[in-house]
Amino acid sequence: MNLLARFEPLDATFVTKPQTKTYCMETWKRIWKTFKATLLTVAVIGVLVVIFLYFASYSEGRRAGVVYKLSQKGFVFKTYEGEMNTGNYVTDSPNENLSTKIWNFSVDADQTEVISQLESSVLKGSRVKLFYKERYLKLPWRGDTKYFIFKVESTPN
Repeated sequence: MNLLARFEPLDATFVTKPQTKTYCMETWKRIWKTFKATLLTVAVIGVLVVIFLYFASYSEGRRAGVVYKLSQKGFVFKTYEGEMNTGNYVTDSPNENLSTKIWNFSVDADQTEVISQLESSVLKGSRVKLFYKERYLKLPWRGDTKYFIFKVESTPN
């Protein structure tokens, strides 16, 4: 029994065969397919995240006060932005000065009824209740704030 026979390779061509051009091309094709699949997966996930951030809202709520400013802003993306005085608060100072709390909000351009109600409220100086949705992110084509008004109700003074 020859002991060296155990260590001889079973297929001598496997050890001595050099890598050929076709083998390299097949390897690069596999790498390219994997890269394209990874890139496509990342792109799909990115699109889904943007869609979620665009349409999903973080919270809903309402605030009452006097809207004193409503303007259309933007060079490329025209958005409606407003400011509301949510009320007067008495401070703890001996003079009992009043301070105001200003709340900024945005309105989607397609909310024409809400915009007209806000414009009439600004002209009258009347107190209103604004219903809003808070978005996850501020996107430049949507507005300057994360708070978007979807309903307006007038309240008694």
